[in-house]
Amino acid sequence: MILILDGYNVAHRLLEIRAALKQSLEKGREALENHLDNWKKLRNCSGNSTIVYDGHQAASVKRHGIDCVFTCSREEADDLIIKMIRAHGNPRDAVVVSEDNKVSNSCRSLGARVEPASFLLLTRSAKKSGRSSAENKDSSSLNKITNDLKREWGIK
Repeated sequence: MILILDGYNVAHRLLEIRAALKQSLEKGREALENHLDNWKKLRNCSGNSTIVYDGHQAASVKRHGIDCVFTCSREEADDLIIKMIRAHGNPRDAVVVSEDNKVSNSCRSLGARVEPASFLLLTRSAKKSGRSSAENKDSSSLNKITNDLKREWGIK
């Protein structure tokens, strides 16, 4: 499996990374790279990972075993991600993390699996249920109320 992240798109959607982005782009990128590294360790994910950022001068660096690619000023990260999926020998082996419609729709049509930024949440329970821990608490409260009302009304 290869994992490709739409760098700034994902960074703006994860709270702790968004906070680092407010300090500087560099701190935001570092926070996203550390987050992905931790996520991969938690999930025992050893496949190739690439974060694609919009840039001014094309460059590529490797940090924590993650390829960090910067586009040139004439190319957007979105277009590079789509090119990467097109060029991949087996797009069905690729997971793209982005909430950008152009990236999501294009990569999905090429056969890649597309996930939202929440795919990278570090808690296992949030990933399994697709809900945050706050939503899970609300859900359990609602279930309790439902069961209490059923008992009160004699419904089984």
